[in-house]
Amino acid sequence: MQYYAYVYRDTRPEKNNEPIYVGKGRDSRAHYHLTGSQNKYLNAKIAKMRALGLEPDIEIIHAIDEQHAFFLEECLIDIFGRQDLGTGSLVNHTNGGEGV
Repeated sequence: MQYYAYVYRDTRPEKNNEPIYVGKGRDSRAHYHLTGSQNKYLNAKIAKMRALGLEPDIEIIHAIDEQHAFFLEECLIDIFGRQDLGTGSLVNHTNGGEGV
């Protein structure tokens, strides 16, 4: 079972592939948000891309194990920062690491 962290990036030209969401997963989890997420801000950003015929870019960062994937998620959220805290571009509601 391969765990990973993933980054959704905004592919609209004016957003320059800006990171908008970070998560942790395995199997097909990284694509889960494409069919609707509980995060209404992520849904709105994906809808804006799709209105232009675009899809978000999903970057996968492979982890050694689940704990490493949680660590990667936490680090990436810390690096990119959260919109709700005024520290960055991510629409994440938590600092990661706690699971679903």
